[in-house]
Amino acid sequence: MSYQFIHGRTSLIANITLSCSTPDSIPAIQLKNEIKAHAAITDESTSTIIHSTLRTYPLSDAGQHPKNEPLMLMIQRQRTTETVDADGRLPDKLRKTYRDKGFILHEDKKLIIFTKKTNLSILKQNKHWFADRTFKVCLDDYYQLFTL
Repeated sequence: MSYQFIHGRTSLIANITLSCSTPDSIPAIQLKNEIKAHAAITDESTSTIIHSTLRTYPLSDAGQHPKNEPLMLMIQRQRTTETVDADGRLPDKLRKTYRDKGFILHEDKKLIIFTKKTNLSILKQNKHWFADRTFKVCLDDYYQLFTL
């Protein structure tokens, strides 16, 4: 906005822009909507979602698509966050590995131990263990003590 004096009075001059999409940006909007829909229903990696969606769009529209980084952020925002239930228990999705094997050794209101029995048998067979605290994924209601 800018102000302009006309014969001693102040008048307001505003630049009005239309908020409708230009026809050139329609493929980009369609791409974003398709990626959002795909992200909401799948556990695929962000790069897999982007690449599989981009394969369906014509090369002639490639210059109008957003860069990968904003698309990756959009996917992460679109995905739902897993939360504990009213009793403080993890959802079934987080209780098993991708191969549908149990992954919780112990769970109560104050402590959850994630491991498989085969992992414990491997530890039992070895004299030396090496610890690493790089595992940083944790639900809001918990905090990580240590990772082996």
